[in-house]
Amino acid sequence: MVQCLIDSPVSPVTSAMPLGFVVCVTMLKQGYEDWLRHKMDDEVNNKPATVIRNGRIQTKESPAQTRHMRSVSDLDAIRASIECENPRPDLYKFIGTMKFHSAASGTVESVPLGPEHVLLRGSRLKNTANIYGCAIYTGRDTKLALNLKITSNKFSSVEKSMNKFLVFFLLLLLCEVTFATLFSFFYQKTQEAVTSDDGLMEGSPWYLPEEEFAPINTIFSFLVIFNYIIPISLYVTVEMVKFAGTRFLEWDEELEYEGIRPKANTSDLNEELGQMAELDGFLTALALCHTVQVTEATADDLLPRYQASSPDEKALVEACSRFGVVFGGITDDICKVTVKGEVKYYKRLHVLEFDSDRKRMSVIVEDAQGRVMLLCKGADSTVLAQCVEGDKERTVEHVNYYAMLGLRTLVFAWRELTKVQLDEFSLKLNQARSSMNRREEKVRVVVSEIESEMELLGATGVEDKLQEGVPATLEIMRAAGIKVWVLTGDKVETAVNIATSCGHFKRGTTMLRVVRFRSLPELRQALAEHDLRTGQEIHGNFGLVLDGESLTLALHSRDTRHQLLDVATRCQAVVCCRMSPMQKAEMVKLVKYSKERPITAAIGDGANDVSMIQEAHVGFGLVGREGRQAARCSDFSFGRFRFLSRILLVHGHWYYVRLANLVQYSFYKNVAFITPQLFFAFSNYFSTTSLYDSLFLTFYNVFYTAALPLAYGILEQDIPAETLSKRPDIYQRFGKNVLLGWGEFVKWTLLGQYRYGV
Repeated sequence: MVQCLIDSPVSPVTSAMPLGFVVCVTMLKQGYEDWLRHKMDDEVNNKPATVIRNGRIQTKESPAQTRHMRSVSDLDAIRASIECENPRPDLYKFIGTMKFHSAASGTVESVPLGPEHVLLRGSRLKNTANIYGCAIYTGRDTKLALNLKITSNKFSSVEKSMNKFLVFFLLLLLCEVTFATLFSFFYQKTQEAVTSDDGLMEGSPWYLPEEEFAPINTIFSFLVIFNYIIPISLYVTVEMVKFAGTRFLEWDEELEYEGIRPKANTSDLNEELGQMAELDGFLTALALCHTVQVTEATADDLLPRYQASSPDEKALVEACSRFGVVFGGITDDICKVTVKGEVKYYKRLHVLEFDSDRKRMSVIVEDAQGRVMLLCKGADSTVLAQCVEGDKERTVEHVNYYAMLGLRTLVFAWRELTKVQLDEFSLKLNQARSSMNRREEKVRVVVSEIESEMELLGATGVEDKLQEGVPATLEIMRAAGIKVWVLTGDKVETAVNIATSCGHFKRGTTMLRVVRFRSLPELRQALAEHDLRTGQEIHGNFGLVLDGESLTLALHSRDTRHQLLDVATRCQAVVCCRMSPMQKAEMVKLVKYSKERPITAAIGDGANDVSMIQEAHVGFGLVGREGRQAARCSDFSFGRFRFLSRILLVHGHWYYVRLANLVQYSFYKNVAFITPQLFFAFSNYFSTTSLYDSLFLTFYNVFYTAALPLAYGILEQDIPAETLSKRPDIYQRFGKNVLLGWGEFVKWTLLGQYRYGV
């Protein structure tokens, strides 16, 4: 536009054509990636669904007062109201009360409601045709909506460095234009001018006519001449290199698993991958003391299929079924258990959920003969202390042996209850659960009273079978200088056990626990102690365990937030458990904006990981049993966790080296190209005459010097893949964006000046 408004020294085509080419290529690339995302969205939105109508209503964790209802007319007869807490994002807590109003007697019966009675938005409907319920929270007040995060654009460290260098060259361009304009003004004002008959200035070159100094035209003319120091083709070259780079990632056969190939949902973050700084009576107790559900089995299944929130519970129930004690499911609180061909029924009276303070869970059941039993399982440290009978010494030996083998252990116990004890306990429990204040604490006291004077049954050991290569991949990450934090919604004990079994927590690790803090002063004191200890023992091997409740407290205060971050960064391993999706994202954000400003990556396989994946600089999604939502919302997706090491150490290294050198070379060649124009101005008395032909200016960046840098950016492999896989220390050497630091930039710029000189 400027060239069209002034007496331009070169044709406007020299700027318009390269700019149009850059815009078109970028538009096509971004449009293609948007179309791919649109295709994936269509695939989900148009997925066929089977609708089953007029099916039988089954109840799941509904209050006892509504379990007999099987039709809409039954539900229509209810006269009830629900009182509950204000909306909050915590997925694992809910406090409410359902009040049933009897028109006949005029009485009101209060029934406590907890998280087990709530179906969260986004839940999947399985094993039933439909569900009838009351919407407690709607719209933005649902727990899922409160955990959603507004996505923002992601920019790689290479792009940020490139933009800084461009600002530098813009300032240099302004300096050159100012310098040349001042010299032009100085020349015209101080030159001894004697006008001859032919209108030329004596003492000046013959080709310079006599004219008044025009500052605006001169400034813009120099701006047009010197603007070629900005490598406008750099953007389109980078876009093409990134786009081609993602194809190589997707074609890598070593990253394929069961037909699932890695997928790059964006090509804007490739180079970030190179910059990344978690006896029948015994067996009957196992088959009853759990919250496992039976799913629909196929005709080929010899045993039922189970689904559970805890992998340990599922493993134990499956083990029981292989030993002839088969849990057949629960209907209206009636549990069906087949013991060596004999079918037995037990009525489930109470489920006393696991919590981190008690470290155990229990169920109270009644058999066909009317005998009431409490069945308990939990950590040996808490269950053994509540037992008054049984072989404790032998059980402790078993527990220690299982632990030595790396198994997760549980201890089982039981006691028989009288009707009086049951009625008294039920009354106290109902009162505690109906309380709207300090409900958890009151329930814990009542439950602990009944979980006493038990008889020890024995211990179990469960092996946590991880994906192939998980421990090795974590070890490679550490060797590459990448700190690994595990953010999970699992319970504290489950998360710690998994972290230990996969090698995240090594033997000899000193555990620092920041768990279940409910007051800020207590949390501040604990963090101060951990801060002092980790600061004094610099070479200590520490592991931090943090839960969502304590994190919420820590984030409320600036000093505790920084204290927590200081403690966590000094630990070799961190496990954050009972985290809501939003808390996972907040934890990533806390690290992302710390003093060191590390490049963060998040990897997950479920919908609960989406916010975390979108918050991190780079998000990885695993395609697995938890569905494909995380994979669709991620920047890169693949089939197995072990592929992460090759993606980072090999492809990440190549991407970064290619892009970094390409960016530096693009600035280098333009410095070497345009610097002669500045010195040529001294020879033509700063007359805004161009040194180069318009055609050469037009094609220099987009054609003459484009092919070789583009080929380098796509094909360069400075180090073989085998070497990069075996030497994770190489990855560490290229961290912190060393190839695009100001020192390297100055070196390339001076090299461009040298190239001009010779």
